Amino acid sequence: GSERIIAASAVFKKTLCVRSSLTNAMGQVVGKIDVEQAKYETVWEKDDVEIRRYDSAVAVETKFTCTKADCVQGSGNSEAFQRLAKYIGVFGTPENQLDSSSEKISMTAPVLSSTNKPEKISMTAPVLNNLESEQEGTLAFILPHNYTIENAPKPKNPKVYLREIPAQHVAAIRFSGSCDEKMAEDKATELKNILAREGIEISDETKLKMKEHEQYWQLARYNPPWTLPFKRTNDVLIPVEYQR
Repeated sequence: GSERIIAASAVFKKTLCVRSSLTNAMGQVVGKIDVEQAKYETVWEKDDVEIRRYDSAVAVETKFTCTKADCVQGSGNSEAFQRLAKYIGVFGTPENQLDSSSEKISMTAPVLSSTNKPEKISMTAPVLNNLESEQEGTLAFILPHNYTIENAPKPKNPKVYLREIPAQHVAAIRFSGSCDEKMAEDKATELKNILAREGIEISDETKLKMKEHEQYWQLARYNPPWTLPFKRTNDVLIPVEYQR
């Protein structure tokens, strides 16, 4: 009777859900980007380079220590990713606070990473690490567009924090593959040279970073770790001053 129909309907819905999950997973393996992406409008493009106007957004970020050679793919990067994944609830109960409970947050793309020299501190003895090679990395998830800095759940982990990103123009160069530090740096140099050739001004903040020999670009990665390396989508991003 009706019990059999209800039971059969439940099994059917569960089967559809499993099939959908498997389809999504297989799509991600071959590079399909099936999550919400940071919202932008392309205002100029040439070959693999675009100027994009990004909407304002909220990022959840965390910092980590790395060396220049392993900031993109090293263990510090992986640990930072796990902290952010726990905040949105990838591994179970989200490590965030909204009113009296927590809230699961959808994953978005891209994941942003950047590197800076650590803040200078007074020297003490003994010096146990190579201060010349040590870097401070930052990893960020962009929250879904419905979140603002006021309504986004607050992180429970003190190493995780929210940051408001203003609307901005950004130059992007897109490429595929498993990206390491050298590949990202090479693409940043290529993009910088294209902007100079096209007469597109980089932002004042970016100019200052270049003058102080700091990293002036961000790496944006769009795929989970299980995506086939040659199917992965990456951008290197440089903030610019752009007038239509």
